[in-house]
Amino acid sequence: MVKCILLRDMDSEYVLACVPGDRLVDPRKVRKILNCRRMTCVERDDVQSLTGSQIGTLTPLLLPRYMPIFFDHSILLQPEVTISSGSLLAGIALKTDDLINLCAPILADICR
Repeated sequence: MVKCILLRDMDSEYVLACVPGDRLVDPRKVRKILNCRRMTCVERDDVQSLTGSQIGTLTPLLLPRYMPIFFDHSILLQPEVTISSGSLLAGIALKTDDLINLCAPILADICR
């Protein structure tokens, strides 16, 4: 399972950080990569207006606006992953390589 967390810097630039479901995103690591002063999780009420998805259904596919997508490099250790479909009722299973090709993420160490 890949979970996606929406982050924001102080200039209201957004980043989607994706990590294995049993891990936590470290906003400080993302901030350091982007050379930002501060990076925090987006407020719950703002997630849907920014992504079209509610909390728990964020997906790195078909985002309505451009934002960098980061994947923790440990996602590559799994040959197949599941991601949210954008609905609470269903997920999507696909080959990790296919997900990488679809999202073109920045691969980095972003877990705590």
